[in-house]
Amino acid sequence: MTDEQITTPETPTIDLLKQATEATTALKLENDRLALQLIELKNLEARRLLGGGSSAGSAPIVKKEESPREYAQRISQGRTI
Repeated sequence: MTDEQITTPETPTIDLLKQATEATTALKLENDRLALQLIELKNLEARRLLGGGSSAGSAPIVKKEESPREYAQRISQGRTI
């Protein structure tokens, strides 16, 4: 066997290992980025929950009951809501 026959099969293996290493590195970076985003989302949700915003003091919405005449006018004009 010559040197050429020995190194040829190894070259694709080395290339595959290099590609796998690069893919692993890219996946780790993406996982880190997503972990940071998850922490940020959790912080935002906690602020939203603890930030307040109360319905106290606001008047409840009272739906006005329409008369049969108002209903007929609304339907004849083609308005459904």
